Amino acid sequence: MRSRKVKGVFVVYGVFEGVSLDKMEIHGNALTQFPETASLPALRELVFSDNIISELSDTAFRKNPKLTLLEMSGNPITKVGSSTFAYLPNLKKL
Repeated sequence: MRSRKVKGVFVVYGVFEGVSLDKMEIHGNALTQFPETASLPALRELVFSDNIISELSDTAFRKNPKLTLLEMSGNPITKVGSSTFAYLPNLKKL
């Protein structure tokens, strides 16, 4: 596994390979960037509130097509890509 430091947070590539998570909570971790590296196709709920994320790229959720709930309050988000939510056909609560 290789890792990369993302402004104070280590993201380990491949750490979730073969894991089937339904819900992930990464709130209150002082994340400054959204970690787009997790390929979690079964993920339905993602909570990353109360971090310091200011930007969401166009591909932020492309590896999480089954998301129905996305909680991101408490982040100073000022920039969202034009197709950030295009990969989320099942999203019901934002």
